[in-house]
Amino acid sequence: MEQVMDRLEEKGFFPSDFVVTETTWFYNMLGIDDMYFQTESVESIVTQILSLYAAKVAAYARDDKRLEIRLDKEDEDHAVYIDTSKPGVTSLDGPNYESRIDSKYIDGSKPGRSYRIESFRSTSPLPGEDAQQLRCYFVYRCQFANPNPGPDETNIEIIGEKRFLQKATANTKAIYQEIITNAVSRTGPVIEVFDIEGSREKRLVVAYRQGSAMGIFSALSDLYHYYRLTSSRKYLESFSNGINVISLYLRPVNNAEISQKYPPIE
Repeated sequence: MEQVMDRLEEKGFFPSDFVVTETTWFYNMLGIDDMYFQTESVESIVTQILSLYAAKVAAYARDDKRLEIRLDKEDEDHAVYIDTSKPGVTSLDGPNYESRIDSKYIDGSKPGRSYRIESFRSTSPLPGEDAQQLRCYFVYRCQFANPNPGPDETNIEIIGEKRFLQKATANTKAIYQEIITNAVSRTGPVIEVFDIEGSREKRLVVAYRQGSAMGIFSALSDLYHYYRLTSSRKYLESFSNGINVISLYLRPVNNAEISQKYPPIE
């Protein structure tokens, strides 16, 4: 974090008084997991902070004074999308970043051209926007430990993507190992649900063959929004044997009136 702030000071794109507040906000308030900061380069984090600051300035300059942030940066091997959204609601008027991610990076994926996705929702509403939070999406081109495994290979240490293998906990690897083994022996998707200790949050894990479930990333969001659930984190991991795994951390929206109208997450 200190290196990031030093680099921001050097660039001088916004007042030095804002360096600490903008960096702290990015690190602590967007719901981004610690492993992102441990594995992402300083220069990349600095770029995200500057881009987000520019998007906030543009949002504040709107005539209607609504803090509506829209940020998208696309490349062949990397993409970033950040926008404001209401938890538990699919907005047809929004930028539809998830549909774009589906069509651009997921639907056409294959072992030789696959992507992994990390998505995070901010832990608190935006200033002056009680119903709005920020949602971030980070897309990466896969670099597999073994890009050409045997046709029946299921060992996660062999078929896993390098960044995933570096970041994943032993528990996550065990969950993915089991669901990948099951998915290889089936034609349809495999779905598992896990409790998150000490909270009402549930972890939904879905494994499927690449090319067999078009639009699944955005479709899953539409599905859990129907039940007025929201996700704090979402991950899509691709494996070099042609299996994709999506992991969603789901929880009810923080609205007692809405919660009474829908079945409990349990």
